[in-house]
Amino acid sequence: MKLMITFLMLFSVSNAYSQATSEAAAVPPATTSNTSTDLSFWEKLKKAPVGFTILNDTSARTNATTIQGVTSVTDVSFRYKFTGKNSLGLTARGIVSDTDKTSPKTTYGGTTLNFSRSKILTQEKYGVNMVSSISLKAYPSEYSNSGYGLLRTAFSRTFSPVFSSTVDIRWYEYARRTSKDSLSRRDFLIYYIPTFQINEKLSVSPTLLFSESINGPQTVNGNYINFAPSVDYSFTEKFSGSLYWDTYPMQSGDGSFFSSRWYSTGGLGFVLSYAVL
Repeated sequence: MKLMITFLMLFSVSNAYSQATSEAAAVPPATTSNTSTDLSFWEKLKKAPVGFTILNDTSARTNATTIQGVTSVTDVSFRYKFTGKNSLGLTARGIVSDTDKTSPKTTYGGTTLNFSRSKILTQEKYGVNMVSSISLKAYPSEYSNSGYGLLRTAFSRTFSPVFSSTVDIRWYEYARRTSKDSLSRRDFLIYYIPTFQINEKLSVSPTLLFSESINGPQTVNGNYINFAPSVDYSFTEKFSGSLYWDTYPMQSGDGSFFSSRWYSTGGLGFVLSYAVL
């Protein structure tokens, strides 16, 4: 089993759908000019139904106690919300990898077009919140896959001020350039994310993930159970961080119920998120 220690940094230049909470005071007639009542460029951005996000994911992969390399993935995303429930997004990815720890390599990681719809169901009316999205990704020519389609649906519910939970279901269908059995045709993932709110700023989420990969026409490559508990803290309304541990206690094909030494090995990650708009 491959082990991963992950250090993630997320800088969000978004909140595409925020509204201004107040208006500027009127300027006395004696000093009024043609632009005196115009909103500033910054205020216009806050009112506009658009968002711009930069996400950076830097990870160090290990095997036992040996670091095999470091990879940094940066996503630059633009999103437009054209109704109260529907939005369209475009994401470009850049990757800097250093597998031999001496010569970093920079590559383009592809472009993703995403359509999402929120409030399909609401807890107030149906007892659960539901959102869905569909994504199409195109990889550059050097990849074994030319791209994939992703269907995603998430259900969430708040049970009390202390406890809430989310079930996130994802189905990936890959467009392959080769029919090799070693290359995945599709992936199926189910996330279960319970969240315990300690106070207004601090929460914990012992996340579980079930995943299945299918390679050949009828070949199931493997099933995995991923355990990734996290501690999350909101420093301000726009700035938050998460510290988490990531491990795989169960996987198919290893001849045992629990993976060897899963409790003492795994990954450690740290996430920072900042919303500029």
